Amino acid sequence: MELLDRPSTGAHILITNDPGTAAWCGEVIVLSDGRVIAKGPPDEVLCDPSVMRALGWPVPSSCIISRRAGLEMTSDMGRLCDALRGSCP
Repeated sequence: MELLDRPSTGAHILITNDPGTAAWCGEVIVLSDGRVIAKGPPDEVLCDPSVMRALGWPVPSSCIISRRAGLEMTSDMGRLCDALRGSCP
């Protein structure tokens, strides 16, 4: 995770089966049975119930909480906490 926080002029490819880790990425590509089933920003992909159901994963809590609170939907718990404190627009 430290590598993802460092400034870089190149690209990184991260393979994970953890939605919390995927939330750190700039773009997420979800594969199921060797096929791309979703691609896009992490908040959009990881908060999509149909994508998560296809993987057998629950929708991240931060997606559910942000939606119910009327905030911008986020898959990142840190951004959700900031938004709940009012520090995010």
